[in-house]
Amino acid sequence: MLDKHLFIYQSFYDVSQIAKLDSDSFIPLDNTANLTPNLREYAFFKKLYQKHRDTNHYWGIVSYKWKDKTGLEAGEFKKWILDNPGYDVYHIDPSLDVIQFKNNWIQGDICHQGMVDFCNHILPKI
Repeated sequence: MLDKHLFIYQSFYDVSQIAKLDSDSFIPLDNTANLTPNLREYAFFKKLYQKHRDTNHYWGIVSYKWKDKTGLEAGEFKKWILDNPGYDVYHIDPSLDVIQFKNNWIQGDICHQGMVDFCNHILPKI
């Protein structure tokens, strides 16, 4: 059953953010001791990937701002996944009022211009 193989983590970066977590539906993911803040979330994405890569688990990470960003109860999202098995990706876009995004990469280019500028600067040097 998918429910036993679904792990949705909710990351937080400061103890003041714990109050915003929905620990009834999501698994708190403590990133307060981020040893590589310049790499953003890479360290815990890598750690969770290594943890789940040889399993049949569905897993993902949401922000401590989940409710503010989506307006959804965490349990609704989890239920939606459980009620719709068989997909590789489950995605909620908080920007549905801006339908111009054909995929997550385009949304990232538009909404996270600072990261795009960083990548355009650093990738040629690599």
